Amino acid sequence: MKPENIILVGVMPGPKEAKINQMNNFLEPLVDELVELYGSITMKTPEFPNGTSIHAALMCVACDISAARKTAGFTGFASTNACHICKRHFTVVAGTKENATEAEMWFCAESDAERAILEKQHGTHFSELHCLHYFDPI
Repeated sequence: MKPENIILVGVMPGPKEAKINQMNNFLEPLVDELVELYGSITMKTPEFPNGTSIHAALMCVACDISAARKTAGFTGFASTNACHICKRHFTVVAGTKENATEAEMWFCAESDAERAILEKQHGTHFSELHCLHYFDPI
């Protein structure tokens, strides 16, 4: 990636690690904009004063391991599903579709207790990044 094509969107302040809902609140405005930009918008530029169609997409997320797991919708490395790709006996590799389904189940859960059970079973929780259907957290 060329530096001129990279935009630093934000830095989450400390001193403590953000909770899942705080992370999603931080990501929500960005994801809303990315959904719109992925479809295309018309923007005036010096080269195209009448406007030109532009698209934008999230290509990667760069952060420490703990933040990366939360940002992408996975539980921490100390959970019973320590690896975000492998499940339980480290023999079955989760796919993108399976991850999205499990994240949606977590999102639709009606209580924190139900969400905790789903997190323990699947090692997944909902992230705003799941709204970007083109983005693969795995």
